[in-house]
Amino acid sequence: MPQKLVATFSDQERARRAALALERRGIEGSSVSLESAGREGPPVEAGDTRAGDRRLSRDVGARVGVGAVIGTIAGGILGLALGLLAFPGAGVWASTIGAAIAGGAVGGIIGGVSGLGTGGAWQRTYAEIREERVVVGVTHSDPDILDRAEQALRELEPDRLERLDDEQRRAS
Repeated sequence: MPQKLVATFSDQERARRAALALERRGIEGSSVSLESAGREGPPVEAGDTRAGDRRLSRDVGARVGVGAVIGTIAGGILGLALGLLAFPGAGVWASTIGAAIAGGAVGGIIGGVSGLGTGGAWQRTYAEIREERVVVGVTHSDPDILDRAEQALRELEPDRLERLDDEQRRAS
């Protein structure tokens, strides 16, 4: 019998972090929903998506930049070590520069992808919504999955967190 875990957050940013935390804990995106507080269904979205798209691009771009810097430094260090061991002379600098470039590219890709959620709930957190409070819900019949989801949500300190049974009554 499916139960539902419901966490209420005061803003979209906190709901986004919750949806991503659930995904990182292995909760399937099909089990996670984003709803309006106080009414059934998804939050009412404004028609213009440009602001949400800009926020998404800014978030992903920042992660790409950080990943590229870290990858460049790590690649440069590894390339220098490899160059000193295997390519004495001018080969040291070639291996250092080549590894730094490759490390930056790989780090940028990993950085960009690491912050993306794939579930529909995570994607909707970038939409402009009219409601002030947003609810992240997890519906599943496996109590272990709900326990894992509850632990992830508690760490984010939602305004309210409760578990409901299939008839939307508070589960004990």
